Amino acid sequence: MKILVVVLGLFLTTNHSFAEGLMNTMSASEIRGIAESTREYVREIREFLHQHPGVRFSPEETKTLDFIGAKMEDFKLASGRSLYFTPNKGGLVVDVTVNRSFDRILFRADVDALPMQEETGLSFSSSKPGVSHACGHDVNAAMLLGAMKLICEGKITPKHNLRFVFQRAEENPITESGGTMLVREGVLEDISRVFALHIFTENHAPSGQWQTRRGPFMSNSGRVKIEITCDGGHVAVPNEGSNATEIMADIIVGMRSFAITNLGPLEPTSIVPATASAGEPNASNVRPGSAVLWFSFRHLLSPDKAGKIKATMKTRIEAIVSAYPDAEVKITFFDGHPALRNDPAETQKVMDLLAATGEKDVVEIDPVFGGEDFAHYLNKVPGTMIFLGAWQEGSGAHHQKNFNPNPAIFWKGVFYWLLLAIN
Repeated sequence: MKILVVVLGLFLTTNHSFAEGLMNTMSASEIRGIAESTREYVREIREFLHQHPGVRFSPEETKTLDFIGAKMEDFKLASGRSLYFTPNKGGLVVDVTVNRSFDRILFRADVDALPMQEETGLSFSSSKPGVSHACGHDVNAAMLLGAMKLICEGKITPKHNLRFVFQRAEENPITESGGTMLVREGVLEDISRVFALHIFTENHAPSGQWQTRRGPFMSNSGRVKIEITCDGGHVAVPNEGSNATEIMADIIVGMRSFAITNLGPLEPTSIVPATASAGEPNASNVRPGSAVLWFSFRHLLSPDKAGKIKATMKTRIEAIVSAYPDAEVKITFFDGHPALRNDPAETQKVMDLLAATGEKDVVEIDPVFGGEDFAHYLNKVPGTMIFLGAWQEGSGAHHQKNFNPNPAIFWKGVFYWLLLAIN
């Protein structure tokens, strides 16, 4: 694994609990003040990243990583420390070594954007038509970079060796994601725990509220591609051949009760049609001979149970299509990110840590159907993912064209990372 090595030259000999360490080093208000000092820096980084988005594995996403790497060169100049780095295929990985006898924990942020047009009216809106940071990865990266800046400048004394990960290609995992790639490349070597932080606006998440969950937290982000072919023909002779649009409609209706009838009411599952296409624009006198239908398949099922449900789903769809003698169907399952399961003990520690510093708004929420490839890390090493609420008036939810989280609380993400570093 290729990494940037940052040697801080600090040699600590003890590793206290958070409460003891906090009392012996600095108060929560002092840490908060240090984090707040990055408000302007984090804002500038976020606005630049927001204005220059890049989708997964694109040249623009590579430029994002280059920009972050250049900021690390700024840290080198400011601190006088030597930095040596090259990017991994899955992103930029950075080691901060405090004392070789310490354990090493991993902090991760994602950097990729979405292939969708922005409609926020912000002065720093996306400069690339059809691409935008409509999920908040620009904020995630800026918050982590702000924390790294403070650590490299010696503003705090970490009690762990740290691995910073700026990961590419988290979104839309039809092919391999950045997280899958990094885990394969060895990003978890010598790591004792892993942590991720994501800005969050779903359900009008209150600005500054911390949201997480012990155990199953986020769903598998699978999907199903259904390709239909049949004879088609003229609308004037509906008795000759079949209509791919009609077959597609039958599948949509026939799948409405599939989850509840096959899994019951206690398994959180979402099987819904996402996109449907058939026929040519304005060809209203033609019965299409082909159609493509995509379903989302989100769940918290075990791999074994998910496999059985997929087999049952395939049987159901094939049975619907079999009512049309001239029709054929091809069904392809894409697994997406696995379900994300936070380590219960580590998650409880994080919640207690935030509460110990006076953060009163720390809540445990129900599982969400959002997918997240940090699950690949958590499948190998204990740790946790947490959300930082950031909804503000006029902002849409994630993956909406008017997504616009509240910048007033971004410094709290820096605060979170500092707390973990000194705990």
